[in-house]
Amino acid sequence: MYSLVQGGLPGHIRTIAVLPFENNTVEAILSTEVQQQLQDRIPRDLGVRLAAPGLADALIRGRIVAIEEPPPTARSAEGGTGVQVLEREIRIVAETEIYDVRQNRPLYRANSLTAIGRFRPDSEVSSTARARAITELARLIVQGAQSQW
Repeated sequence: MYSLVQGGLPGHIRTIAVLPFENNTVEAILSTEVQQQLQDRIPRDLGVRLAAPGLADALIRGRIVAIEEPPPTARSAEGGTGVQVLEREIRIVAETEIYDVRQNRPLYRANSLTAIGRFRPDSEVSSTARARAITELARLIVQGAQSQW
């Protein structure tokens, strides 16, 4: 007989609290956006329920180190006059930890996660790339947690 088990945390972790990330950037709302994305994704992807920090079996916490918009990918415009911007990106750099409260030890730690969201400036706005980078950051955290077990 076979069964599928969802998740990637030890069996005793049934509840988790997603704490607001420290934010070292000038983007004040970024911490809230990351927390909301994690709260949406973690229960579904790791098979746990959300709980208050004082009641949770584990905590997700972290720090947003930077949000950057590096130089765009571009090419010479037709006719050789000017530059055509093909793609831009937003990078979010973060540190994160999933901490087992019951056993008083870290389950997963990443000191430098870089999530990238790309957008085409001719048809999209930068907030699209920002949302993609936040989604990617959450995916990287889930992937890291799953890879530990």
